[in-house]
Amino acid sequence: MTYTDNDSSAAHDKRSLLYPLMAITLALAWILWPFFGAVFWGCSIALLSAPLNRWLLRRYGFRRTPAVVLIVVVLPFVLMTLSPAREAPGIYLRVQPGELNPTQYLRHVFNALLTQGTQFMATRPCA
Repeated sequence: MTYTDNDSSAAHDKRSLLYPLMAITLALAWILWPFFGAVFWGCSIALLSAPLNRWLLRRYGFRRTPAVVLIVVVLPFVLMTLSPAREAPGIYLRVQPGELNPTQYLRHVFNALLTQGTQFMATRPCA
């Protein structure tokens, strides 16, 4: 096989596209770095919920709306409802002997809000 100008220009074209592609990739990584955690968890959740999404799509005749509503609305609502329900017995067991005092905690929160609100109103001129 002989070396021709066509081979040289093809290699040059590939290299000339490779450098800007690398630069754009690095720039994108630099921009997305602060959001790495959110992007990582979003991709993880998407990968983990993909089989459920496919199953729901088959179950509902490939209509996307019921599948999306179940995954995006109902599933998080159920999980957020179950979490406090699981914690309630532990809180009850801490309140009974007096280890946890909700009245004192709420009084603390109320006093802190009152102090902050008073300071905020003192710094704002009344019109």
